[in-house]
Amino acid sequence: MAGDLRRLVDDASTTYAEDGKSTGRHHPLGHKIPKTVSFQHSGTAVPLPRGGDGLERLQSAMKAPLLNIDPTHVGSIWRALLVAPGLALALPTPSTSELIERDIAIPPADHGLVRHFALGAVLKPSAEKMSESGAVVAARFAAAANLTVLIDPAHKGRAADAWVEVEWKLSASAMAGWMARQLEKAGPAAVERIGTASLALLIHPHRAGVAGPEELVRLANYAAAFGFKLTTHVLDRSNFEAVRKSLQGKPPSAMVVLGPSDDTTKMLVAAQSFDALRRSMILDVLEPEELIDTVATGIAGLAGISPGFYRIGDTADEIAVDVLATPPVTNPVACYHDERERWYLRDGETGLWWTRDTAGHAGTVFKTYTRSGGQLVHAHDHDADGQVIEKFKGATGLTINLAELHSCQEPARHVR
Repeated sequence: MAGDLRRLVDDASTTYAEDGKSTGRHHPLGHKIPKTVSFQHSGTAVPLPRGGDGLERLQSAMKAPLLNIDPTHVGSIWRALLVAPGLALALPTPSTSELIERDIAIPPADHGLVRHFALGAVLKPSAEKMSESGAVVAARFAAAANLTVLIDPAHKGRAADAWVEVEWKLSASAMAGWMARQLEKAGPAAVERIGTASLALLIHPHRAGVAGPEELVRLANYAAAFGFKLTTHVLDRSNFEAVRKSLQGKPPSAMVVLGPSDDTTKMLVAAQSFDALRRSMILDVLEPEELIDTVATGIAGLAGISPGFYRIGDTADEIAVDVLATPPVTNPVACYHDERERWYLRDGETGLWWTRDTAGHAGTVFKTYTRSGGQLVHAHDHDADGQVIEKFKGATGLTINLAELHSCQEPARHVR
C-alpha cells in the first residue's frame, strides 16, 4: 500500500495494551502478528524471517525503548507498522556501499535477492484526549522504517535474513520529509501513483532563478507525500495568458504562487474560482536555500494536515467529538479490535456492539451492531449523543467477521 500522509492521518492506528500471548497461528515475532505477514515487491510477496539472525534482529528492534510510550503498548505499535502500514513502498536494492554503511553484510552473489521497503504509519495513543483548556494531552506520532529482507536462495518463498531501521517522527513535516526521500528513491512511477490531486506551482517571472530543476524535483516528491501531483509553470510575458486560461479551464485542487504580491500575482489568483481561492496561497522566496522549507510548509497547509498529525480546518467542537466522544455504553463487558485497531465494544445492558464511524456521512459518529453467530450485523448509525440517524446503509460494513478480530483486555477504557 502506498498511501500519502493524509491517508496515514485518517487511518491512524490506536495503541493498546496487548491481551495475551501469541499462538501457533502467529508469527514468531509475537504481538499476534499473523504468520503470513508479507510485503509486495516486484509482484512477489516477501515474508519476514521466522528464525535465525533476522528474527533476532527484528525482535531486538521491537524491544527497544520507544519515546514515552507505555511499554505494554509497544507491541501494538509494531503490529500496526508491520501488519497494516499506511505506507508500504517497495524501493530499489541499495548499493553494496549503502548496505555496508547500514552494517548489512551480504555476499555479492546474493545481492540480487535483497528486497528493500519503506514502511510508515501514524499512531495515536489510546489515552488521546483534550484537557479542559483544549490542549491535546497525548501526542500523536509516526513510525518511519526501512526494512531490508534477504530472500532464501534455496527457498524463494522464505526469508533468510532481515534488518530494520525505524525512526519516530514527532511532526507531520518531519514525516513528510522522510516520505519525500523514500519517494525519491522509489522513482517517478511511485510519485505518480501517490500524487493524485493536482497542485499548481506558479513561479513569478521575477523568481524564475530561485527554483532550479533539482529543487523542483524535491518539491514534487514532497507534494506527493501529501497526495499532490505537482505541475510547475514558470511565467513570462509569452505564456502568461495561456497559463491563466489553462487554470481557469481546469482548476487545480490547490495552487501556490511563488513571487511578490504584485499585479501579475493578483491577476492569476483572481482568475480562480471561489472554491479554488480557498486552497491557494502566495509565498515569496528570494533565495534558493529558502525555497524547499517555505513551499513545503505551504503544501502541508494546503493538504490540511497540522504539525501534530491532525486534519486542519475542523472546528473546536468537531475536534472534540473526534477525540473525546465516547459511546453511550453504561456497562462495557467485552471488546474486540480489527487490524486497524478500530474497536467494537459490547454494552452489557443492551447487548449492542458499538464502534466509531470514520466516514462521518450525514453526521454519523457511531455505529451499532448485534451479534449473530460468528458475526456482528449492522443495526443503526448514531450521532455523537447516541441518537439513531435514519439513512440508507450501503453494503460496506454490514457484517463484521469476529474471527478476524482480536480481543481487548480493557473494554472500559473506551468510555472514559
